Amino acid sequence: MANRPGVTRAKKYASFLRNKAHCLDCNVSGRDTKLELHGPDHPDGKAHLRLGNMVSSGYSNAAILAEVIRCHEIGGGWLCHKCHVNRDRSDSVKEASAKSAQMRKDAPPKTCGRCKQITPRLSRKNMCPKCQGRANKASAARSTKLEGSNT
Repeated sequence: MANRPGVTRAKKYASFLRNKAHCLDCNVSGRDTKLELHGPDHPDGKAHLRLGNMVSSGYSNAAILAEVIRCHEIGGGWLCHKCHVNRDRSDSVKEASAKSAQMRKDAPPKTCGRCKQITPRLSRKNMCPKCQGRANKASAARSTKLEGSNT
């Protein structure tokens, strides 16, 4: 299938915009490397408004420019591939950290299997640190006693 005139025009316009831009993080020129438009996901069902989809669908130059401006207004912009990957990685780490903190916050209280006190953490044997320490001392005393009886 041959390129439609609108797609060819959209590709040229997107290339023109990339060549004029600089990476937001490392300031490399769009002439020196291929820049990618970084913006938040389109959660409201407008994934078709991603730049690549707009270009391949032959959107008008005005619509493409409006999407680039929208991305800049909400904290996105042009990034080189390396900076784009680094930003996505740091975003996913922050998201995972927040999710983990929420899971800890929502976790039900833990009760020690020995003394029945509520504690923030339990050992593998379902004991609070205090009871686990006592169990370790008792175990060490028993093993010392056994070693002494073998001689």
